[in-house]
Amino acid sequence: MNTSAINLQAEKMALIDLINSVNSASVIESLKRSFERILATARDKDSEEYISKDEILDGIRISLMEVKKSREKGLKLMDARQLLNEL
Repeated sequence: MNTSAINLQAEKMALIDLINSVNSASVIESLKRSFERILATARDKDSEEYISKDEILDGIRISLMEVKKSREKGLKLMDARQLLNEL
């Protein structure tokens, strides 16, 4: 187990100990609601779609290879103005 995993486990145990020390049902309910709200927010952030650097570079690489092939074959490609007009 690496250091960050050990630290995470220690933080979890400290939180569990703190929760176990609470003797009030209303405090436990409040903690539960807060915890569920925090988890929902974290899930929303995790589910946001993003494009990684590698995906961007792969897309650029593929596009440049297509341009190279079409130039070798003598094909005329669509320029940016034509593309915008088509959209």
